[in-house]
Amino acid sequence: ELLQVIENIKQLVIKERQEKLALEMTIRQEVCNEMMEMMQQQKSQFSETMEDERELLEEMYDGRLENLKDSLTNYYKRELQERDEQIEELQAALEEAKDVPDALNTTSTKKDGVPLRRSKRLATSDLSEISKLKLDIADLNATLKSKNEEIERLRMVCEPPSSARTFTADVDRKIQEGQKKS
Repeated sequence: ELLQVIENIKQLVIKERQEKLALEMTIRQEVCNEMMEMMQQQKSQFSETMEDERELLEEMYDGRLENLKDSLTNYYKRELQERDEQIEELQAALEEAKDVPDALNTTSTKKDGVPLRRSKRLATSDLSEISKLKLDIADLNATLKSKNEEIERLRMVCEPPSSARTFTADVDRKIQEGQKKS
């Protein structure tokens, strides 16, 4: 009978151990599930935060790109306007330089059918002045040519290359979409 009691107690202890083991496994499983759920929540919150930050950065850089585009456009417009003004000034100076030799030729013509007498000094000074004016005209023509080349180069710089046109179109579209969302 004592053996029977010992055997019953043994069975009871084994049963309790199995119950404790099962309870421990359930608790571990629940803790693991809760930890996984918390990690998923943190991951989704982090993803949302990163998406928000990405959108803010995108908006900020879109604004900066727009400001840069406006600044560059204004800068090159001013540059072209200044170049145009310089060209106009050079053309006016060229016209004046062309008019000066004509004026010199008209004063040296006959007056009342009699040729004007001039001293050698005046004649040589007129010739040196004419050659100086011709040199000035040549310089002005060279300057005009270089300015025209520079204007053409600046125009080429102002126009974005065909590969950048799609990028700027995408940027403009994104800016417009962002403004519609706001």
